Amino acid sequence: MLTFSFCGFYRNFIVQFVIDLRHAIVNKCICVCVAEQLEHISTNKNGSYVVEKCLKSEGGELLLEAFVRLSIDKLEGLAMHPQGNYVLQCAIRLDKVLARLYVSLYCDVDCKFRCFLMNFNFSENRSLSSVMN
Repeated sequence: MLTFSFCGFYRNFIVQFVIDLRHAIVNKCICVCVAEQLEHISTNKNGSYVVEKCLKSEGGELLLEAFVRLSIDKLEGLAMHPQGNYVLQCAIRLDKVLARLYVSLYCDVDCKFRCFLMNFNFSENRSLSSVMN
């Protein structure tokens, strides 16, 4: 298994460059390594860029699965972290299941809005008022 620090000031640029080459097998290997250290790399200023790039790559689903498996406390920690919150935002933009999970666990919303989020098809372009009424 590949062991590499994704958090170095210049190393993160090399990893991002390799990811941009779009070699599916290599990107999945990188994503597996990142997923194993997801919380640590996501909260590092240099490593967080690698996580965001991985999320958008061919192996991104591996990281999304790793986010879903994180405990509530760890997700909350990422949300409150200066770099981790950007990584979490990127993951939520890419995965609507994670978005629904996050909203249902952390946001203080009323029951009607929570039901709306759980049943709304995010791929359809509907206005909020038409669905809520």
